[in-house]
Amino acid sequence: MTKRKIYLWIALWCVAAVVSSCSSYSVYSTKIAADKNMSGGVLYALPKTVVRVDVMVEKTDYDASPYAQYAEEMLGIVLDDDEGAMHKITNVAITAINKPDPEAYYYIEPNGSDISVQLTRNGLLQSINSYIEQPSEPTQPINKTDKVSKINLTDLLYEPVHLNDEDDDYDEEDEGDSTMAEPKRTASESSSVSLHDRAKAAAKIIMDIRTKKREILYGEYESEYDSKTISEIYRRLEEQEQKYMQLFVGVKTTYKEVFYVEPDLSQVIVDDQTVELFRFADDKGVVDSTVVDADIIYCNLRCENEMYVVNKFLKQKPKTYFKYSSKRRHASKGFRYRVPELVTVSLITPHFTYQHEVKVAQYGPVMELPHTDLEAVFDENTGELIYFNTL
Repeated sequence: MTKRKIYLWIALWCVAAVVSSCSSYSVYSTKIAADKNMSGGVLYALPKTVVRVDVMVEKTDYDASPYAQYAEEMLGIVLDDDEGAMHKITNVAITAINKPDPEAYYYIEPNGSDISVQLTRNGLLQSINSYIEQPSEPTQPINKTDKVSKINLTDLLYEPVHLNDEDDDYDEEDEGDSTMAEPKRTASESSSVSLHDRAKAAAKIIMDIRTKKREILYGEYESEYDSKTISEIYRRLEEQEQKYMQLFVGVKTTYKEVFYVEPDLSQVIVDDQTVELFRFADDKGVVDSTVVDADIIYCNLRCENEMYVVNKFLKQKPKTYFKYSSKRRHASKGFRYRVPELVTVSLITPHFTYQHEVKVAQYGPVMELPHTDLEAVFDENTGELIYFNTL
């Protein structure tokens, strides 16, 4: 063997050694829990999707409105009811939440390589040999109910009485505060005033407030106040109108109910999954399954399983075309990830159906990256591969 050939073999051996050392890491499937301390390596999990359904319900309490029976007569408002409470679903939000799949953990053994991986906060694979800046921990917003204060009904019952054309409802000195100077009456003085008269007086105040609001909107409001002050006056007029309206149309509150649905893996065969999410009654709102006369609200998940069918098709093809075999798969040491399947989630009620598409990780196939030096980035929300490059 000539020296030239010897040098060539040495060079090839060095290149092979460098390549081997760079990709000497191994990735093994494991059943060990994610919180198990494994020295020398890192555990990551494949994502498993849970569907979250947020249901916003508006409750109207007519019992808190003493003038509900006069709403149509005095304000032209036809109520769904004038006693008790009414509930209705006003909004639905459907989102997908990924969590670690307890049946799909993998152990990364570096074997002396300089490979680096980045995981999400809950242990899902986020990047390989590529740094992704972690966003700051989001501050959980305070869930405020969309609720108007019930106010002091006793005060409102007895303040707006004996209002007539000769009695100006507005105090010029308090006009900047947009407050009304209704004649103050004690309960004993107003006990002789009928409920109908008190309702009529409250309705007149509502109309007066609306007149003042129109003047502001149409530029007919004469004052020396600047635009900022005028805006504040308008805002306070709206607040006052809303308070008086509660006396006629019910006190409205909005609350949120949250439900979770775990997609069933059997859907990769039947393509469809329907579950009873909750029951709903107009007079009671969200109730459980013990209320037999309530409407059943269903949640349906449907997908075409395109990725599952394609993956199954590839496995059944001859190895000469696709280089696939169970033995080779078992011996593989590369990174695994999931390709999520697009799923249509439907909330089905007697009055409407709400649909939204989400990506479900466990419905898609498990794919594998080449066992070599590489860069990869995965979507934090779906777990799918969004960037890949060999080094």
